[in-house]
Amino acid sequence: MSSDEKLELRHPAKAALLAWLVPGLGHWYQGRMGKSVLYAICILGLFVAGSQQGAWQVVYVRWDREGFYWPYLAQVGTGVVALPALIRSPAVRAWFPEAVRRFELAPTPEEQDDLHRTFGKQIDMAMVYTMVAGLLNFLVIYDAFAGPALWDEEQRRKSPPPSPPETPKE
Repeated sequence: MSSDEKLELRHPAKAALLAWLVPGLGHWYQGRMGKSVLYAICILGLFVAGSQQGAWQVVYVRWDREGFYWPYLAQVGTGVVALPALIRSPAVRAWFPEAVRRFELAPTPEEQDDLHRTFGKQIDMAMVYTMVAGLLNFLVIYDAFAGPALWDEEQRRKSPPPSPPETPKE
């Protein structure tokens, strides 16, 4: 792509919102189908693999006197697939019908102990997978909003190479 060509992004803010809701959807909206499919498969695949590896018990929200579940801040980056955990959190649970509240419920301390006894460190790796999926999607959201970083080869050739730092004289 030469310096006089510019990539036209269709409604960057809307594309960023769509990219957050469903990884890759913002790029699909902008017509960048290859990136869309790649991002959707990689991010959703990583999230589902982590969730499955953790017996579907690693994505939840907890903010109560026992503490705050910090990994959810990364997991929510995957959008819609992590939102049921928010719906089932104690703070907003009463706003939704019972049928909705049964999915991605925060495990009790006893259930967490059982999970760690059953799965060992696998449960921690599962949580990391889901967190990495969310963090990667934040980069995808940025790409949908700001577009790819383009390198202008002609401009690079015109600029002089960086000079080495001067050594101090003694």
